[in-house]
Amino acid sequence: MSNVTPILSRRGLLGLPDPPRAAERVRLAALATAAAAAPVLASTDKNDELVFMSTTKLAGLIRTKKVSAVEAVDAYIARQLIVNDRLNAVVMNCYERAPPKPRRSMRGRRAASGRGRCMACRSR
Repeated sequence: MSNVTPILSRRGLLGLPDPPRAAERVRLAALATAAAAAPVLASTDKNDELVFMSTTKLAGLIRTKKVSAVEAVDAYIARQLIVNDRLNAVVMNCYERAPPKPRRSMRGRRAASGRGRCMACRSR
């Protein structure tokens, strides 16, 4: 019986699998390239109400400018007002933080006004 302790790598110590070898890296790179070249699948969701449709479909509608982001936010706020009395899921409403209309350059305005930061960070 020898008193030789095996040398553990960080991966071995944490129980992680060994990193992929060169051949495996080439195969994974080919898979990633094929996945990037594959067309994005459209949503199969048949629902036309904003608050009930899938996020994939909603994102597609916003991307093609059939629905504005403001309309989507307004629809979700309206739905929350309808069902929150029964669910009691929302502790604090922050409707004033949802912009009333889309703005192109919000970075400078948010930093100057303190908007976009959490309540604890505003005082800093």
